[in-house]
Order: sequence, then C-alpha cells, then structure tokens
Amino acid sequence: MPDPRSIRVVAQGLLRRVDEMTRATVDGYRERIPEYPRILEKHHEDVYAVSRAAVLIFLQLVIQQRDATPQELAMIRASGRARAAQGLTLEAMLQGYSIGREIAWTALEEAAEAAGVDEDEISSATVVMAHFMERLALMVTQGFLDHMKQAYEGEQHRMGVLIEIAKAMSRSLDLDEVVGVGLERLRLAIEVEWAGLWLVSVEKGVLRLHAQQLDPAWEGVSVGDAVPESPLDKPGLGADSVAGKPVFYSGKNLPPPIVVTGANLLMIVPLLHRERPIGVIGVASRQKVDLPTRDREFLVAIAEQMAVAIHQVQEHMREARTDFLTGLANRHEFDSFLRRELARAERFGDSLSLVMIDLDGLKRINDELGHKAGDEALRTVGATLKATVRALDLAARIGGDEFALVAPGLTVEAAFLRADGLRRPLWMLRPYRPAASAFKR
Repeated sequence: MPDPRSIRVVAQGLLRRVDEMTRATVDGYRERIPEYPRILEKHHEDVYAVSRAAVLIFLQLVIQQRDATPQELAMIRASGRARAAQGLTLEAMLQGYSIGREIAWTALEEAAEAAGVDEDEISSATVVMAHFMERLALMVTQGFLDHMKQAYEGEQHRMGVLIEIAKAMSRSLDLDEVVGVGLERLRLAIEVEWAGLWLVSVEKGVLRLHAQQLDPAWEGVSVGDAVPESPLDKPGLGADSVAGKPVFYSGKNLPPPIVVTGANLLMIVPLLHRERPIGVIGVASRQKVDLPTRDREFLVAIAEQMAVAIHQVQEHMREARTDFLTGLANRHEFDSFLRRELARAERFGDSLSLVMIDLDGLKRINDELGHKAGDEALRTVGATLKATVRALDLAARIGGDEFALVAPGLTVEAAFLRADGLRRPLWMLRPYRPAASAFKR
C-alpha cells in the first residue's frame, strides 16, 4: 500500500483540486500578464482548458516521478510557435508557465508539509520540477524561434510575390489579366481560400464584383456570389469602400450575406487613386478566425499596387473608347454600346432611343475663323452634351460634325423631348447656330 506520506500520493490527492488551481492560475494571468488570456480569447481558445492542461502536466511529473516525454516537449514547442504567431512575446509565454508552476508547486508543497512528507523527498521533487522548467523554457524558446524563422521566410516570400505581381501588372494592359494575377498570388501568399475584387461603378452608384479566385475545395456559395454588388450610399461593402479604410469583419460583425457563405472572416481594403475609391479588394477564409498583422499589411500593400495598375488600365481603356477632342465616346465605343443596349432592350422588352445630331456651319467656322475655332466649337458641344445627358446615356462623337445620343429606357415621345432639350443649349452657342428645325418627329 502506498505510503500516505509520499509526495506522489500527495500529488495524486491534489488532482481533486485541479479546477481550483486552474482558476488561481488564470487569475494570475489576468493580474500579471493580461495580454496572455486576451490573446487566447481573441483566437477563440479556452484559457481555462489551456491552463488546466499545464497544471496537470506539473502534477503528473511528480506523481509518475519522471521527466517530460518527447511528445510533451514537442507539444510545448508547438505551443510556443503558435503563441508567437498569435502575437505573444517570449517573455509573456515564459511568465505564463512560471505562474502555472508557482500555483501547482505552492499547493503541492503546502499539502506535502501538512502530510508530513520527508524534506528530502520534497527537495527531490523540487529538482524534478526545476529540471522540467529548464527544458520547458528551452522548448518554448525554440518554438518562438521557429516562428521567427518562419515569419522571416514568409516575409521574403511575400516580397517575392509583391515583385512578381508588379512585374505581371506592368506587362499587361488587360484588366482581367491584371486582376487575375493579383488575386491568385494574394490568395496563395496569405493562405486563404477566397480572394475577390469589386470595382466602383460611378454611373450605377454601386460596388460591383469584377473577379474572384477560390480554392478548389471551396463548395457552396462564395463571397462574390453572396455580394455581387453593393450600393455606395448604404451600409455594407459599398459604403465601407467609400470610407477609404481597411475593414476587418469576423464573428458577430460579419455582414449577413457573408454569414451564409460559411466564412469566418472577411477583410476588405479600398483601392484608392488620389484618395478616390476605384474599387475594393477582399480576402475571406472558412478555416481561419483572424489574420496576422503581417498578412493584413501585405493585403494593404497589394491593394496599393493593384490600385495603380487598375487605374492605368482604366485610363488606357478610357482613351481607347474616348474621342480625344470632345471627351465623348468615340465611334467604336458608340457601336459597341448600341449593340449591347439593343440586345438588352430586345431581351427585356425595354425602350431604347437613338438621337442623331449633325452640326450645321462647322465648315464655315473652320474656313472663316480657323481650325482652332472649329475644335473649340466641337469641345463646347461635347461639354454641353455631357452636362445635359443622364448617367446611363451614352453621348458620342461619331464623325467630324456628327454626334449621337443612345438613351436606354426612353420612349419615342420622351426622346423627342430630350432632343428638343438638347437643341436649346446648342442653339445658344456662338459663332454658329444649328437650324431651328433640327429635330422633328
């Protein structure tokens, strides 16, 4: 029969008080290293369960009169690596284990003295505990260094990815290619399952999904499917993009449409050009519950780079679609827009009106006042059209002195009124005036 005055028996008896010692350990954390429980709770870990496991290890070493096993040491090292990744300092980690050992050893020492355990046996147990704490400190430190090495290699990789994306973007003026390269490299670099990009549609007043990249294992509704567009003037991704600052969503503050996707987190970063929002880049994960600071900073860096590249592409596209003199759409853009709107009107049975405008007297202006005056007249007409049409209309210069207006949704009667409304400001332009009968039914 075991000697009731053996320290092993005393330690065995203390197993009944593990919950009490765990509470004391957690109280010690909150008082002396409050960042430790705060970080655990932030990452949805049970601080009591973590503390209880530490207290049990201390007691089991005394009960079994042994050193820590390689498996236990490996677990401690892995824990050190994980805590470092969560942002806990090495000092706080070591202090946390020290508090647990202090609570367990104080209870054990008091119980051993009360049971009359021999002092030599208590001293022997003290040596075992001290030896374990030395190895524990070594394993925690190695885990911390594992993380530092991994973080350094990760930063090197991220810099490589950043350079790779910059090169890919500088080689292409194709928007889909630029966005596709950026999203896929981003998703893989920060190890998330979804990445997407929305672009601002000023005409529609919405943020509209342009592209998304998913992990092959992602099943069901994606983030892009859940939020294909978002109004700029209402709470949600659209309004957050206009605010111009990165936003991190997780847990209870996830937007309702995102909850149905099964994602645990979503982070969006506005794409800004000269402080003007042109879109939003976002990442989401079903597996992670947080993004480390370095991943958030990397996402911001990618967003800055993509904003520049997308603006360049959009400028190129705008120039390719725009008449350089008037700033209106050119003939190519007019033809494309008209084809699209005709197909849409036929499909949905909507009205579509086309107003043709021919400027009388432009040749006279060129002949009598010179081509600079003629160009100025065309620019003035272009500015007048841009100022008087709706956002969903398209005003175009389709020839030397020929202009056109495509007006989706307008009936013949409404189009006639619109044409007559355009005639009046054009009539007032000097030095030429269009004929008073320019628009007829």
